[in-house]
Amino acid sequence: MWKVPQNTGFHARISTTASNNEGVNNSPAVDYNVWVYISYHKHGQELTVFYDGVAADAVTLTGESVANDGPLYIGKDPWYAGIIGGGYDNVQIWNKALSAGELE
Repeated sequence: MWKVPQNTGFHARISTTASNNEGVNNSPAVDYNVWVYISYHKHGQELTVFYDGVAADAVTLTGESVANDGPLYIGKDPWYAGIIGGGYDNVQIWNKALSAGELE
């Protein structure tokens, strides 16, 4: 997931049998200078982006998810400069679905 500089929302991607870059293209705008809890969840064929626990955008995937052993980039990657002036806090990656109680 990343924020493309010329857009206002987030680009949430997952590797599938259909593409190594499938998912939400530009979720709704997020206010600047405000902390927002952003997550995305895959359930079945649905990939959903959440802002502060509320569904903001979703897409139905055309392929089945596949394991991806590529590098994980946080903040920037070799193709984009990253968010200028943005920040990350409490980054977590889980290998299982979490219940609402586990997210608190």
